[in-house]
Amino acid sequence: MKYFKLIRLEQWYKNVVIFLPLLFAPKEYLYEVPQLIVGFLGFCCVSSITYMINDWMDKEKDRMHPIKKERPFAASTISGQMGILVSIILSIIVIGAIYYLGLFYGAIILTYFI
Repeated sequence: MKYFKLIRLEQWYKNVVIFLPLLFAPKEYLYEVPQLIVGFLGFCCVSSITYMINDWMDKEKDRMHPIKKERPFAASTISGQMGILVSIILSIIVIGAIYYLGLFYGAIILTYFI
């Protein structure tokens, strides 16, 4: 699906790093499993937004690349307006995750985004 390509769903496996505290932190400092899942989902959404921004900014250059020319913006299979809509939806999910998990998580997400 072109939207999975847009958000680079196949790259989300990298975000399992959010589960590392389960291995290293003392039990009393751990988040609950639902909190970790929400944190993972929020992190995946913000990483997808950064991929989309990068793809939009590089679309002209990507059109000349033998592999990157297949990305949705470079191939013109998804319009800029649809990209904005997808970004808004992902942003709402991220904001919900920040609201649920708190400002510390929000600061981490904002730092990653910047």
